[in-house]
Amino acid sequence: MRNKNKKTLLFTFDYELFLKQSGTLEHCLLDPTKLLQQILNKYNIKVTFFVDILYYLRLINDVNLKGDANKIKEQLQDLVKDGHRLELHLHPHWLDAIYKDNEWIFTDFSNYQLQNLPEEKIEQLFNIGIKLIEDICNPIIPGYKVKVFRAGGLCIIPFSPLYNVLKKNNIFIDSSIAKG
Repeated sequence: MRNKNKKTLLFTFDYELFLKQSGTLEHCLLDPTKLLQQILNKYNIKVTFFVDILYYLRLINDVNLKGDANKIKEQLQDLVKDGHRLELHLHPHWLDAIYKDNEWIFTDFSNYQLQNLPEEKIEQLFNIGIKLIEDICNPIIPGYKVKVFRAGGLCIIPFSPLYNVLKKNNIFIDSSIAKG
């Protein structure tokens, strides 16, 4: 018999670097996630991580940053092994980010909102992002499918440019809406 007073909570975390001043991969992403993972494991709590996949894409496409990409991939696979979900999170400002002197520089925010891009580009980013996440997860859980989306900056309005892309990719849950 289910306890009527028991509540179900859904915990989600954005797996991303801070936007305005990125900081280092270790101090801003890997180390905090490792600490969080230890706490989650201690209490057998399963959560969803919304992976800022365009940051990861920038890393794997830069020969000098592939080591960072590998660190992220290893951590994400460890999270999946522990029973956590990885889902799609897109911050298109990474398309214009510049890596200089061991720091990410954001000078152009015209692509901050996904809907500022042409619909073909949005579809391309979804396809790339979904494939990258599923490629990370499939060695751990064969047949893993991305099911949920969260827009960068919670910018989901206007929704119409995203509707067809979400539907085409069998993503029926959007986690971008925030009260207010």
